[in-house]
Amino acid sequence: ASLLKDDVLQPQPQRIPVSHAPDVLPDSVTKFLATSLNMSSNAVDNLWYIVKDLVWELLMSAEASTEDEVVFRLHGHKIGLVGCTLYPPVKTCINHGCTTWQHGTLLKKEEQRWIIIFTHSEGAKPGWTVHLKC
Repeated sequence: ASLLKDDVLQPQPQRIPVSHAPDVLPDSVTKFLATSLNMSSNAVDNLWYIVKDLVWELLMSAEASTEDEVVFRLHGHKIGLVGCTLYPPVKTCINHGCTTWQHGTLLKKEEQRWIIIFTHSEGAKPGWTVHLKC
């Protein structure tokens, strides 16, 4: 779940702080976790309520573990999680003259592009890049 922080955060309302775990998971993430953990969606939602703060404190690894890669390959395509999604490291506007920056709200307008990611250990992999703007 910590690998999916950006996917959890992006569909949230604009005023949700990035420093705290949202109360509700997006449906796509709930379905992915339910399928990969062999649980009901209701059980995932209840578990998220209990562990969300712990998950949110975990650092996102630059690379998924081998076990994580297998889970994404087996279950990710069923809900649109394919390969790797690259998000920008900054979630708010960095232009000090922008009203979005002045209000401290999240960037919510996104553009997605299908990409090929070339890795040293696994060669070419499918993925997405997400561009966020005001």
